Amino acid sequence: MCKNSLMSLSELVSPGFVVKYMIKNVTSATNPNVMIENNACISFMIEEFGTDGFPIQDIINCAVTCCDHKNGKVRSETINMLCTIYKHLGESIRTFLKAIKDSTLSLIDSEFSKITPYKKGQFVSKREIRNEDVKQEIEEKAGSDPMDSIPRADVSKDLGGQKLLALINDDNWKKRKEAVDKMNAILEKSNMRILPNGLSELVGLLKVKMGDSNKSVSKGFIEFVGKFATALGPAAKTYAPMLVKSLLI
Repeated sequence: MCKNSLMSLSELVSPGFVVKYMIKNVTSATNPNVMIENNACISFMIEEFGTDGFPIQDIINCAVTCCDHKNGKVRSETINMLCTIYKHLGESIRTFLKAIKDSTLSLIDSEFSKITPYKKGQFVSKREIRNEDVKQEIEEKAGSDPMDSIPRADVSKDLGGQKLLALINDDNWKKRKEAVDKMNAILEKSNMRILPNGLSELVGLLKVKMGDSNKSVSKGFIEFVGKFATALGPAAKTYAPMLVKSLLI
């Protein structure tokens, strides 16, 4: 692989466009050296350009797969790539690494602990994109959270489903506690990134259940609301007035 040629091409058509094809190259490769070189080059590109315009979800998915490779050098280079992403995006990437086996995840955590992520606006790109249309598009998104490019899950049929809503409203406190556990599991499965649609009835119940007669269950609902707001991201403002008012009562 010619790194200089790839970097020049990235300046012309955008690094994100080039990285998408590199990821395809990694996922279809049978030669470990191809995977190692591609992952090393993706790391270098992020260090040069930053993460704006990069397909973050695709890169992380590729990394999770490579972390399970039988070749130790592939795993090592993949961890280096994850460290580069962590330096730029910080703790927000951890929720996408849950599928990595515990032994490898411990190594990743150890490497992350040695890194101080960039503060917002601290990183300055070392390269300039020469495609004016792409450059303008990236500049318009500058300052936004790169993680916003990762799709959010539609959980309206899960969190808003009638079976779960009935469980939340059950007379038996053990059933209500079961509902809290199920809701937390849904958030975890969606990588703590959900859409706000179809959840109005749930929020109406949460407003009441944060004051549940069982203190343990009440605490569970209150803690869930915090996670729920995090999973919604900016869209949490849709339901914030109702939920915050209930917490203050």
